[in-house]
Amino acid sequence: ATAQGWINMQKWKQCEKPIDLDRLQDEPCYGALDLASTRDLTSFRVIWLIDDQLYTIGWRWVPQTTVKIRKLRNLVPYTAWVASGHMIETPGEVTDYDYIYDKVVEVSETYKLVKVGYDTWNSAQIAGKLKNEDIEMVPFIQGPKSYHPPMKFFEETYIDGRFHHGGDPVLTWCASNLVPRYDQNMNMAPDKKRSADKIDDMTALLMALGIQLAEEDEEDLDDFISNPLVLK
Repeated sequence: ATAQGWINMQKWKQCEKPIDLDRLQDEPCYGALDLASTRDLTSFRVIWLIDDQLYTIGWRWVPQTTVKIRKLRNLVPYTAWVASGHMIETPGEVTDYDYIYDKVVEVSETYKLVKVGYDTWNSAQIAGKLKNEDIEMVPFIQGPKSYHPPMKFFEETYIDGRFHHGGDPVLTWCASNLVPRYDQNMNMAPDKKRSADKIDDMTALLMALGIQLAEEDEEDLDDFISNPLVLK
């Protein structure tokens, strides 16, 4: 971990329990796309929040050229992760979004995918295509106001051991790199500039969690409006 890394990696390690995907197939899930860097890591993550337990699976794509560069630098085992299926290598120098589009569609057919969060800055085109497949796409603003609730929730969840990542090595690497930034109200967001290396897989997880938490908040509000007796 970096000097000021956010994740306690010992607590993280205790969340390696395997994930039973068959059990999750009938449960609603939320996803998010982080396509921040087409020249390196792009990520699609799905989360399930069931009985206060948080489960996640994800897919990462990386261009062939980057895998070669990373291999030469010899710091991060991209080649091994591609070989083990933890990363998907795409031809050429930049990630081909068609691969990502196909995966999101496939996941929406396999699981009960309710909504997918995305960053409007670079994902508008793929989001438009996915909307045509009747997948509900939700813009996620990249700032402390949006990230703080899921980060706070996530922190409590993984420290409690209620998070399950199945020992995913790429997610673990991104988690170890993550450094937060704070606004004047001490709300936090991932800081891509100050983080040690790639954090895309973690930001996708936090975005997916943020979309689900926001949805649950809205439902609470609806209950409140339709049931004014709560005020007494």
